[in-house]
Amino acid sequence: MYNVLVKLQSRDIKMVASLLIECIATFSCIKLCYYTDFIMYTVNSNIMHLPRMELKEKIIDSPEVISVKSKIPAVVRWN
Repeated sequence: MYNVLVKLQSRDIKMVASLLIECIATFSCIKLCYYTDFIMYTVNSNIMHLPRMELKEKIIDSPEVISVKSKIPAVVRWN
């Protein structure tokens, strides 16, 4: 998560997107970032870089994202 925050500050969004997608299933660093914020960063950064099919497969249909979908309606507006 430290690497993600550093890359996010330096605006390396492509690297942030790949790092976040790798750790979405094992996120446990709630002292740095709340889980809903983590999912929001993951969704927002990957929307810019993943093709639609990969976005649906890795983000939209992900159980981790679906579990917090109701808590972040401004970011996640799909069915």
